[in-house]
Formats: sequence, C-alpha cells, structure tokens
Amino acid sequence: MGSALKVLGSGSLTTSNATLATASNSVKTIVKEIVLSNFSTVSALNALVKFNSINIIPNKLIPLNDALVVKLSSILSSGYLIEGYASSGTSVSYYISGIEVST
Repeated sequence: MGSALKVLGSGSLTTSNATLATASNSVKTIVKEIVLSNFSTVSALNALVKFNSINIIPNKLIPLNDALVVKLSSILSSGYLIEGYASSGTSVSYYISGIEVST
C-alpha cells in the first residue's frame, strides 16, 4: 500500500456551489489542510466548504486581506466531492492539500 502527497485542488471560489476536488478512484484520500484567502481590499467575505454535501467550513467570515487555515485529517472515499463557494466571486482563493493512499 503506497501513499503520495498531493495538491487536491486550487483556484478561486465563485458565488455558486462548485466542485473544488474529487477523491480519486481506487485510493483513500486524506485531506490535511484547506487554506482560504480573501484577497479583496474592499470587504470581509464569507466562504463555505463541504465534503460530500456535509458542511465542513460553514459560511466562515474571512477578513479582507486575510486567510483561514484549517488543519484536518479527514478521510474521503473514492468519488467523494469537495465543494464550496464564497459570498463574492473570484475574491477568495483556495488551496487543498492531502495524501492519497492506495487500497
């Protein structure tokens, strides 16, 4: 059984719920960290992240020019989705890292 460190997803959140990452087939995915950065210079923004339709970061307010770092050890089965959105489009970026373990 092998394992690999991996960037599971990165980009900008939109105002509509969207898939940020999908757990690969034939592996268990362990989400280790989620970073949400509000690079707006105008206002604080809300962001929501969920794993397979379960709220993990529920509508968290992120101050302007600030970041939220969430350390985790959450296991996702094959095909599970990481989804999310923000209160203002393209001003919140995300970076999700983890480990994929062969089964």
